[in-house]
Amino acid sequence: MKSPAILASFILTSALLAQSRQETTGPKPVYRPGSTTQAPTNNAPDIERFLKIRAPNSPALAADGTLYVRDWPDGIQQLYKRAADAPIDGPMTKLTNFKDGVAGYSLSPDSKHIVIAAAVGGNEQNQLYHFDPGTGDIKPLLQNPSVVYSLQCWLHDSSGFIFTANDESSADFYIYRYDFAGDKITKLLGKSGEWSAADITADGTHLLVSHYTSASKSDAFQLTPAISDLTLLNIAPGDFVNSPFAYLPGEQSVAILSDKDQGIPRLFVRDLTSGNITKPLPDLDPYPIE
Repeated sequence: MKSPAILASFILTSALLAQSRQETTGPKPVYRPGSTTQAPTNNAPDIERFLKIRAPNSPALAADGTLYVRDWPDGIQQLYKRAADAPIDGPMTKLTNFKDGVAGYSLSPDSKHIVIAAAVGGNEQNQLYHFDPGTGDIKPLLQNPSVVYSLQCWLHDSSGFIFTANDESSADFYIYRYDFAGDKITKLLGKSGEWSAADITADGTHLLVSHYTSASKSDAFQLTPAISDLTLLNIAPGDFVNSPFAYLPGEQSVAILSDKDQGIPRLFVRDLTSGNITKPLPDLDPYPIE
């Protein structure tokens, strides 16, 4: 059965098409010289206008108030910005011109770096580029057309970032660290499977990582790269979704989403020392948290 939203969209599209067809093929009224009746002005929206409905997305606000977004007024997603002192309804400045568009981007904590993900021909093999907000320069960072690169999180001092790549096996996504100084790449985790990283401690010695198995099972860990240690942080044993979210202030506890109760994703806090688990938002238990 079609959802109400799909039916509404279908009805609106059909109506616009019918209106457009009538306006282009229907009989035209005849206006004679001297007539007091003026020819009507057609300001009704046509199907072309309907199909051009869009909105900027993925906003990020820099430290100086500059707003970055992805937008597609030309039909292809690119990176745009609006200066801090520009009016809120003023035009935006286009910053990129990738042939096949920008798949995503991430602004560093100090707002001095932007990492852009873009693929060729829509093949979803995202490559990473560095955009300098100060100069507007774009340079390739991680490039291999047979590899999918994905920025996961930034180092706290903005000197680099954590990323994943399936560079050694197409089915396995390992976790790496990239440092701008010397363009240095360090492998942090090389275990089989699909791994991702959610957060890193201020000193860079520990990471919150996740191993995805299926839509109904994922495991949360704390990774200590220096000793190749993975500490399981799941909220409960069994086949549940456990998604690490972030280190909490002080970095002595972590926030984790889990669907261990009735299959509803809920927020939990796990103490890294005692292992004690609490619910910081029990009033939201009836609702899934994303």
